[in-house]
Amino acid sequence: MEVSDRIDTALMGRHGINPKRWFYGFIDHLAERPDQTARVLCGPAAERWLAAEMFGHIAATLPAHLTCYGEDGTTDLTIYDVVKDGEVQTGDWEKGRIASIEIKLVYRHYSDTRVRSYATKLCDQVRANSDHGSTMNVGYIFGVFSGWPSKSPRVRGTFPEFRREVSQHVRDACESAGVPCAKPSLETVIDSRTIKIGGVEVPFGLIGQYVLPRALEDE
Repeated sequence: MEVSDRIDTALMGRHGINPKRWFYGFIDHLAERPDQTARVLCGPAAERWLAAEMFGHIAATLPAHLTCYGEDGTTDLTIYDVVKDGEVQTGDWEKGRIASIEIKLVYRHYSDTRVRSYATKLCDQVRANSDHGSTMNVGYIFGVFSGWPSKSPRVRGTFPEFRREVSQHVRDACESAGVPCAKPSLETVIDSRTIKIGGVEVPFGLIGQYVLPRALEDE
């Protein structure tokens, strides 16, 4: 049985804490507007945009007994129980976070070493979040296949090559760190296409996957 098949039975028995559903719901959200997603991810501060979009998606789909908080210390997104404080509902800050989420983004032109470094850093952050008391700690990694003609180095020349090679490097790094990917390959979020940025046509594709500590496999 794969890690992804064990997820639903390893979620603290708490309805609404489900990184698998968050991932697939979020990539569906991105794929609903592929050209807009592509243009933004080809631009600056794209990782922060991706985190903000995921926050918006999770915030809109969480059950009423949970809430989401962004940039919680050094953690991208966190999930808290909801508690009543006087006449208002708010996060149960005193109890502490119940789930922590980290997000990383790599690009087509990144070297193999850099891709592995980003994946390893993601795993380190996921593991470190257990120190904050989170029972559920998850990481999401995405890869952007893009490159302006004659501007970016032509590496991983086709989208299938990009998906295959980046999947391998991410998988190896995460397995070594004990925070394996839910599946061996990164999912295709947005298939290969050409987008126009002004008068320039830029190739684009998007892949992604989520990672969880190995301890989940034994629960």
